[in-house]
Amino acid sequence: MEIKYTFGIATTKNEKKLILKMLSSLQKDLISSKIRNFEIIICLNNYNFQTKEELLNFSKLNIKLNIKIITSKPGLIQAQKQIIKESKSSKDFIIFYDSDIQIKNGTSKRFINFMEKNPSVIVGTGDQEAVKLESFSYNVYNIIGLNPQLMTPRKYIIGKDFAIRKEKYFVPFPMISDDTFLSHTTVFNYGKDSLKVVKGACVRYIGPKSFKDYYNKIRRLKLEREKMYKLHPEYKSLKNYFQKHWINREIKKLTKKEKIQLALQKIITWICFKTSKLSKAETWVNLNTTKDERVFI
Repeated sequence: MEIKYTFGIATTKNEKKLILKMLSSLQKDLISSKIRNFEIIICLNNYNFQTKEELLNFSKLNIKLNIKIITSKPGLIQAQKQIIKESKSSKDFIIFYDSDIQIKNGTSKRFINFMEKNPSVIVGTGDQEAVKLESFSYNVYNIIGLNPQLMTPRKYIIGKDFAIRKEKYFVPFPMISDDTFLSHTTVFNYGKDSLKVVKGACVRYIGPKSFKDYYNKIRRLKLEREKMYKLHPEYKSLKNYFQKHWINREIKKLTKKEKIQLALQKIITWICFKTSKLSKAETWVNLNTTKDERVFI
């Protein structure tokens, strides 16, 4: 059987329960869209024996998913590179998904159709939908994710779900995340039309629920950007292009409570940016409160 498509899942943490449910959501998506002749490559690093055993058992019970489990050196980038290396698909692109998200039906088909119909596009990025929770603090940290209409449309990659031409994937050391560098290097080297948002492709996620996790998220973003500018100062020319802006008419539509949450989010974000270098922790710190099974409800 010719393998046409590769779906890659790079998991750098022990996410046994989440990744099994994520695979079930991918399975539903592939079945509903009648996608055939594919492979699913899961790359594990920083995992335990039980996680691998559970995935092997899932693979045996769902043989039609054609799951291949591989390992790599630690880190997201190393895992993605290994997935591309192991890919046997005839198409020149690969679709990456995070392991702690729920894939909305039709997403994989939209990625495939878009990349096949637009050969000049290097990266097609999906969208993301934050899960709503009854928590004041959660709604502060995730006010933008819960209300994307408050800002102008993004032009950069969402690391949770995107498709990329295999030969164009390049993220150098010491970068540890994919979306920031890939967004800049793609647009800088191949033009603004080389990176497009795939309409209708979307995954659900749970954002940070604690100040610690929100701080680490903002800190990672800031430090990764600084590393990138140090490696490639020419990428600073794209700052304005990727910058999102507030839409005041949409802000006015918020409830009084939501306006308070937005004001708090702006203050907290400013504090996080200003204090990002005070922490001596590693740049990549697991966001523990985002690993929540309620994303699949």
